[in-house]
Amino acid sequence: MDIDKYRFVAHRGIHQNDANNVENSIPAFRAAVEKNIGIELDVHLTKDHYLVVVHDHNLEKITGVNKIVEELSLKEIKELKLLGTNNQIPTFEEVLKVVDGKVPIIIEIKNRGTVGALESKLFEVLKKYDGEYAIESFNPLSLLWFKKHDKSMIRGQLSAKKIDTISPFLNFFLSKMLFNVFVKPDFIAYKIEDITEKMYNKYHKNGIYLIGWTLTSKDEYDRYNKLCDGMIFDHYEKLMGIINAKENIYDNEKN
Repeated sequence: MDIDKYRFVAHRGIHQNDANNVENSIPAFRAAVEKNIGIELDVHLTKDHYLVVVHDHNLEKITGVNKIVEELSLKEIKELKLLGTNNQIPTFEEVLKVVDGKVPIIIEIKNRGTVGALESKLFEVLKKYDGEYAIESFNPLSLLWFKKHDKSMIRGQLSAKKIDTISPFLNFFLSKMLFNVFVKPDFIAYKIEDITEKMYNKYHKNGIYLIGWTLTSKDEYDRYNKLCDGMIFDHYEKLMGIINAKENIYDNEKN
């Protein structure tokens, strides 16, 4: 894994969630490509087995419609609008056409506990894609699926001290990275305010990179910069001076 290419990664693209630019939308991803910055995005599988890019399973927050992604067809999803704008939820293939290998992508797998269908479809699509990418998930079983099918694929374990969406028992195992002995991830993506120097040194000793999520301010950058190999960030307008000043921004060879 060339970690320098993931030094700064735009969380759901570069967006302001306004009329022109909504998170996980084509304009947000196009903005990141134009600024030569890597992208983090979220992938779900629709009822009719299409990959779509949106964060939550429930679409109410982003579309105003109380529906679950996995229970809708692609046609039904395409009828929805993001935050009342003209932006639609894009398919993963539509996003790949915009990125076109110009910047690296971190793909978060958003399944609902059942492993196999989403992973298989994503694997099929990525085999045809000519560009830099890595996958990540809170679910270690998803990472094990990819480890089994292609050991060369870059895999990252997502975690934090406290994950509200899972049981305390599972949270303990994930927060302590106790699945790593089986998953053998290339990187850990950890909640940035939970990262410590002890954690950073431990993973580096074992050849595992550490990516922090989600950087939102210069103060956070000053505090955690030396404890992260990469940072997934929001609020580009607040951080652009830091990001654009770094020499290790992805070298866009295709431009």
